[in-house]
Amino acid sequence: MYRSCMVLGILLAAWSGCGDSEKNPADSGAVVEFADANLEGVVREHLEKSAGALSRGELLAVTHLNARGREIADLSGIEQLANLELLELADNQIRDIAALAGMARLCTLDLANNQVESLRPLSELSQLRDLDLGNNAVRDIGPLFGLGALQRVELSGNPLDENSLNTLLEALREKGIEIAFHHELDDGSVDDHEPDDGSIYDFKIAYVARSPGAEQKNDIYRLGITGTQAGDPVNLTRDPGSYFFPSWSPDGQKIVFVQSESEKQSYGPIYIMDADGRQRVQLTEELGRYIYFKWSPDGRRIAFQKYHGGDWDICVMDADGSNLDNLTDHPERDESPMWSPDGTRILFSSNRNGNSDIYAMDVDGSNLVNLTDHPGIDGLPRWSPDGTRIAFSSNRNDIYDIYVMDADRSNLVSLTDGSAPVITPVWSPDGKYIAYIRAEPDRTESIYIMDADGTHPTKVKGLDFSNWKFDPVWSPDGTHILFLSFSDRFNLHLVRVDGILSGLEEDAIHLIPDQEGIFDQESLRWFSVVSW
Repeated sequence: MYRSCMVLGILLAAWSGCGDSEKNPADSGAVVEFADANLEGVVREHLEKSAGALSRGELLAVTHLNARGREIADLSGIEQLANLELLELADNQIRDIAALAGMARLCTLDLANNQVESLRPLSELSQLRDLDLGNNAVRDIGPLFGLGALQRVELSGNPLDENSLNTLLEALREKGIEIAFHHELDDGSVDDHEPDDGSIYDFKIAYVARSPGAEQKNDIYRLGITGTQAGDPVNLTRDPGSYFFPSWSPDGQKIVFVQSESEKQSYGPIYIMDADGRQRVQLTEELGRYIYFKWSPDGRRIAFQKYHGGDWDICVMDADGSNLDNLTDHPERDESPMWSPDGTRILFSSNRNGNSDIYAMDVDGSNLVNLTDHPGIDGLPRWSPDGTRIAFSSNRNDIYDIYVMDADRSNLVSLTDGSAPVITPVWSPDGKYIAYIRAEPDRTESIYIMDADGTHPTKVKGLDFSNWKFDPVWSPDGTHILFLSFSDRFNLHLVRVDGILSGLEEDAIHLIPDQEGIFDQESLRWFSVVSW
């Protein structure tokens, strides 16, 4: 059963088409008062006006307002903020929402964790797209049928009446509205009232793409995959700013990423959020360039690259942002950290000896060992799933080949024949195969799979080789490979491994709709969906 997951957390962004109607004219000099001092306090904070009368003109200039967790009980007066498009009212004490009835420009409304009973005041909000009503006292969801623009609604934790449960939920879904609703039954199990159509999201991915209508805004999207069918992309980061380098936690419940105030890639603090976009927490105070996030196998720590003092270093911190430590702190470039499967060692590449070599160290930076120590360029190291071997790319024979060695740097062998440059070795989850990229004579790239001993190299057929291919990633069960291609834009594709190995003309499935994509390797981690 598909576990729908709503994304209605911190929603403070304007997007194409939201609030396009003419703004409300008014007597801009009229003085406005609020019945609830806590609500007035939030408005004053937003306007940076701690004292003096609030004019209607000042309130009409407000298009978004974050009033989460402010002990607000009475919304009277909020109707004067008639140009609001995005409004957060979660975690308050609100029962009556009548004051919202005339706010025709609202596109996103978060009312989670309040005491709302009646939805009738919302029935005329013609531009409302995203609505979070989680954990309220709603019984009748009939008024939602009047919301012609509604796309997503969270209803979990509400005591819906029999008609809403048995009829209206499904009717809303038939209108194309994404609904999340689950509640605990008497026996302690969870019923999510999803249609039992046999569908299930086998995997989920996170990726970065430029948001429609925003020239310099990049958002993080989540996409569910069922077999070879993709669900609808869900934008997890709609508020202002640009977002980069999302990386899933091992259990698929958290995503770490960089948030930037501009389009400058990776410059900003590090954040973490739940897989549905909620509960965003800033992990680092310092602005900086952070990339290539790698979670430890137990999900407790995160390794990453940080630009520091003119070079890149390998840093590690706890998943809550504490105990941040620069493990390398070297004047040369250290990059591509990779945890060992048992979480005791970290691989990385460094040019500290004048060329790129592969190193391993303990997770506190001690016991540093140069594993390759060769004048060629060695990079892109990958542990085997059992931690006994390491695959990497090297040009030590004047062309890039894929090599494998034991974790103690013994038994080094080349797996490819030097007939063409090959890079980016990626082990299958069971360690039986390695996927990689091979450069073709026409300056395009192909995807290959070979046995882990280098035998039976097999090209992925049936693809359009007029463009570049990048970064193959295995599904957790080893049945599919996800990869990027680029012609005039980045695209994301899926292909079946059994079709590749059997020599079939296996067409890749195009996953991403018309959307200008900006991807990196960690945007493409796959995880089984966790039931909740």
